[in-house]
Amino acid sequence: MRFVKAAFIIASLLAGSSAPVRAEAPSPAFLKRVDELVRWIAANSGYPAALKKAPNFVFQSPAAIRQRFSGAAMGYSADTSSVMAAQFGGTIFLSDTFELGRDDYILLHELVHHLQDENGKQFKCIAEREREAYLLQSRFVAETGIGEAPNDMYMLMLRCDIRLGGPLDKRPIPLL
Repeated sequence: MRFVKAAFIIASLLAGSSAPVRAEAPSPAFLKRVDELVRWIAANSGYPAALKKAPNFVFQSPAAIRQRFSGAAMGYSADTSSVMAAQFGGTIFLSDTFELGRDDYILLHELVHHLQDENGKQFKCIAEREREAYLLQSRFVAETGIGEAPNDMYMLMLRCDIRLGGPLDKRPIPLL
């Protein structure tokens, strides 16, 4: 019962939307899969094989997730983004249509971000953080056949210096 109350509080504070939230406690099968995915991540990275603290899970419509995490800071557009999940502040937001066995790759990607945060991993920019999660996601998809890997062009663009004149780009901007 505490989880349900906590999920509603988190959803109302973080989601910033009146969209419906599926806030029941995750099933034992879901929690077992979380543990399996964390162990898989550990076997394929330098992260530990157990979480220090399990994330909260909030299930919302993809539109509500896009709306909450849209904007220049996160790099998503509320109108055109295809974001289906997000991780923020110890909470993983998943689509209310999430299904074990079909969407495990999405959960894995967000668990990578949770582990990045738990272990204080530092990145030069958000693109590096995403690149690590997508590389592990791609490996998982190749190994299991579950889900989709990002296309190669997208992966090439996940660099800190992709935008000329960005905050980490010290090159002079050429005048045309």
